[in-house]
Amino acid sequence: LWGSATFSTSTDGENWTLGHLGLFEQVNEVVFGKGLFVAVCSSGKIYTSPDAKVWTPRANGATESIFELTFNPDAPGGGLFVTSTATGLLMRSTDGITWTAPAASPYSRVFLLRYLNGLYLLGNDSDQLSTSTDATTWTPATTGLSSALVDAHYGNGRYIVVGNGGAIITSDTGSAWTIRTSGTTSNLSGVAYLNNVWVAVTNNAATILTSSTNGDSWTTVSSPPVSGQQLNGAATD
Repeated sequence: LWGSATFSTSTDGENWTLGHLGLFEQVNEVVFGKGLFVAVCSSGKIYTSPDAKVWTPRANGATESIFELTFNPDAPGGGLFVTSTATGLLMRSTDGITWTAPAASPYSRVFLLRYLNGLYLLGNDSDQLSTSTDATTWTPATTGLSSALVDAHYGNGRYIVVGNGGAIITSDTGSAWTIRTSGTTSNLSGVAYLNNVWVAVTNNAATILTSSTNGDSWTTVSSPPVSGQQLNGAATD
């Protein structure tokens, strides 16, 4: 997904088809839950769609850009959407249509908001990370970093968070975190796990890092055929 609301899809990771969400503004995040695609935008608008083709704007209390969005399929009632504004205000919705009023989070700038394996992870633009089981009460964690935290994933019994300056931290519980050596000082923009391999990508050098099984050690692999382009995320189904 790109800011102009264009996106690419692939069934094999090698051949890609370009598409467009039909929203002519900057879309920062799209998730799917409870039969709806939900998109949040820099304009502060939230849209929903059953098919990613026809979109409906949904009223919300945001008066600023909305950057982060996540969905918890395990929440009571069949799921919970949580989103964060530019100044770290959180809004929640059980259906993607009706949203709670913006409420303060632990941070004034949120760069990371994910629901993973029973935990919400919330990271800011320095080195701070908090976790929550309900997206309401947050517990701070010690990371040992001094970098913005931007993406997280869970796989093979482990949480991994990546950030600027090549930052990578891992945890088996979500409370105690260990710094790992990535081998790069480039900003890491995404991390994912599939088939016993962890993958992390940079957003300023089109570099891909891989780690087998546990994410303890990392190796730089050949860059994809997008030299000079940004890689803004990594994902698996």
